[in-house]
Amino acid sequence: MTALTVRLPNSVHQKVRELAEREDISVNQFIASALSEKMASVLTIDFLKSESAKGNRSDFDYFLSMVPNNAPDKSRHCGGRGLQLVHLKMRKDSKIAFSKTTSCPLR
Repeated sequence: MTALTVRLPNSVHQKVRELAEREDISVNQFIASALSEKMASVLTIDFLKSESAKGNRSDFDYFLSMVPNNAPDKSRHCGGRGLQLVHLKMRKDSKIAFSKTTSCPLR
């Protein structure tokens, strides 16, 4: 393992401490996890850009032309069961209220 010294504004350091405590992990674990997540995000974008550069429009158009141009069958959308939608709302007492609905946005 490598040690790294990082200068952070006091407000950021305090928030990291609070979040790490809330997650019941050390500040080091929190920062290592946050850095890993950011690296994964950047590397994923790099990968997708390199993959998209390999494609060409004529192949895309060819495969798209093989898809039937039919209207969607609404009875098959959402697995026939509908989607579980969750609505979140911040209450005045700073607690979060939520409600669930089952519906299909395509109906």
